[in-house]
Amino acid sequence: MTMTTMMMTTMMMMMITTTTTMMMIMIIIDDDDDDDNDYDDDDDDDDDDDDHDHDDCSIYVSSYVSIVVRRGSYPIMCYVSLERLYAILRPFHIKSFVLARHPILFTCLTFVFAAAWNVFMLVKSTLKEVTSSRTGRTMHSLVLTDLYKATPEIADGFGAAAPVLMTYIPLLLLVALNVATVWALRRHNVSTRNVQSSTNEDAKQQRERQMTRTILVATGCYVILSLPYACHNLVKNIVESYDKRQKYENIYYVMR
Repeated sequence: MTMTTMMMTTMMMMMITTTTTMMMIMIIIDDDDDDDNDYDDDDDDDDDDDDHDHDDCSIYVSSYVSIVVRRGSYPIMCYVSLERLYAILRPFHIKSFVLARHPILFTCLTFVFAAAWNVFMLVKSTLKEVTSSRTGRTMHSLVLTDLYKATPEIADGFGAAAPVLMTYIPLLLLVALNVATVWALRRHNVSTRNVQSSTNEDAKQQRERQMTRTILVATGCYVILSLPYACHNLVKNIVESYDKRQKYENIYYVMR
């Protein structure tokens, strides 16, 4: 029951992240269509800026929650993989394993930590209403806060460490844990192949193996789908000339 609870919680968080990201992408697509229609007309530059600022408002509201959920999901997947590996290596001690006993507690603590660590996103910039003198439209612009201007090194330090602690390291751990789980599962199958057991024990072992395979597939797909973002962010932080923040600036924020 505890394992199922943790898996259901993780999948629910992943679905929320996917839904939020898709909504943001729909906003970006609409903005790109408007930009393509206006590129040939220099007189519409102010209108493009208004649309851009409007999209920044939407992204500012949703990006913090989206990033917290996404970055918090990586450690949770590591918890699940570690619990499965422990269940295979020490099946008679799994009930005493702390991750298996308190899955909801670890899930909540992980998201609280992710929210606290990424709070720099909220204090770094704020929304300011600006009224266009030419069109009279009220738009929202992102401006740096006085708190960030006073101590930019702190916010930048948290921002640089966040992908390392919550993306790169968990992804490497997921790969290592999945490889170790496959090895342990194969060794367990070989060692129990010639051992006589009851029907109930056979059924229980079959369910455990099926659950382990399901988790391996789920975490493996999660790693594969996370690689584009991880590679993009890694190259962006290492290669200074890598910069996509021109026409597709909003897509850059979504990837981030």
